[in-house]
Amino acid sequence: MKKLIIFYGPPGAGKSTILQKLEEIDLAFKKLAMADIVNEIINNQFEGYEIVQEAISQGELIPDRYIDVKVKEVFSGDHEILLFDGYPRNLKQTQFILDISVSLQIFIFHFKVKKANSIKRIKNRRLSAFCSLCHNVFDVPFKDCNHVISLSSYNGKRCPVCNGELYIRKNDTTEIVEKRYTEYLEKKDGILTSLGKSGKLFNINADQNKDQVYSQVYSEFEKIIGG
Repeated sequence: MKKLIIFYGPPGAGKSTILQKLEEIDLAFKKLAMADIVNEIINNQFEGYEIVQEAISQGELIPDRYIDVKVKEVFSGDHEILLFDGYPRNLKQTQFILDISVSLQIFIFHFKVKKANSIKRIKNRRLSAFCSLCHNVFDVPFKDCNHVISLSSYNGKRCPVCNGELYIRKNDTTEIVEKRYTEYLEKKDGILTSLGKSGKLFNINADQNKDQVYSQVYSEFEKIIGG
């Protein structure tokens, strides 16, 4: 039976950071990340890219019609394990998933982080202009990362993996993070209740450092992959 793993939580909870680490160990899953979909639409100027760009700049949700087709593509593929990062974000999207995943086992990782930490992490988030990896200026790579150029050279200006220049996303502002965090608080109970009826929920303490968070996630992730 196919398995669907969902990383859910507010901005700055570290969902994408943990996903990056899981990808490094070459686990056999197909990911669907909202950030990747947004970048694909905007960078290739697909239909509606201006609408998507405006929604992102204002901290709004992207209209479902631009996302649904990508979700269906992932579900129709041959991969036995699917991993969604940043989706769903509302009850309509949640029901859309449930309607097309009736034959899947669902596992939800709820990344819980305090608002203050969410804001601090997003304000200090940087993305590589070359490899697109996400970093934090007050952070260093995972302690067991084996392809970093030099930990001592990491200064928040260059990516420690590709040495590419780091930049700040336009929507990584305190105002937008607070807006998205409030939205998360308003919708999380409904989303988690709906998903929990059809799947298994894991609550992750995302206020810890990323090695601790990764350890907590991987201990359960390994069981799902191997089960």
